[in-house]
Amino acid sequence: MRARFALTAFLVSYFGAILLGARIQSATAEEQSNDLIHQAEAAYQSGNFANAISKYKQAVESGFENGHVFYNLGNAEYRAQNIGRAIASYRRALLYLPADPDILLNLNLAR
Repeated sequence: MRARFALTAFLVSYFGAILLGARIQSATAEEQSNDLIHQAEAAYQSGNFANAISKYKQAVESGFENGHVFYNLGNAEYRAQNIGRAIASYRRALLYLPADPDILLNLNLAR
């Protein structure tokens, strides 16, 4: 009986630690993505579009995907004269935000 209790306590502790570790990793990855987004926004505002593009792409590669990120990536690509890539980013943004008027406007301007 004691052995069964000890085994159960061990398993609960072990799997609890695994779940806690996964949550900490997830929070760390989310914080890293947020940092990348803030760096990308700062680079864009300062006119460093190549750096903004790089940071937005890093955020996407780390799993941070939403319509706003792709819209901002499209804007940076457009300002860097990468029109084809801008259009692709705007199209990806529309997958998340299909009726967003700003995305639609910029997509039409880029075409």
